[in-house]
Amino acid sequence: MTRENRQFISLDEIVALNFECTDKTCHARATVPSKAWDKLPRKCPSCGIEWWSDKTHKDSASVENTIHALQKSILRLVYIAENQERLTGDAHLGCNISLEINGDKNSEEEQPKKLEL
Repeated sequence: MTRENRQFISLDEIVALNFECTDKTCHARATVPSKAWDKLPRKCPSCGIEWWSDKTHKDSASVENTIHALQKSILRLVYIAENQERLTGDAHLGCNISLEINGDKNSEEEQPKKLEL
């Protein structure tokens, strides 16, 4: 017998976005709660390296715009799902949407340090 363990989260369970520094010696994290998604960290709060910059790459502004679009999409879908009875017209959601996630990749010993904003 084969056993498969799959993990899902619904969109209304997303309460924050987590940004992790990719610097090999840092790996600090900045967690932005959904109520503060208009204030994204542009650089690491620990080591200070820029996570994206308008000056260094022509597509960096689109990175921030893409993150904001993702945030707005999640919030809109949650709103539609929670207000089905009151909504009319095109705002209809006839299914539940969830994200499938991987299990924790790091062991407890290797967990990166976490900095909250």
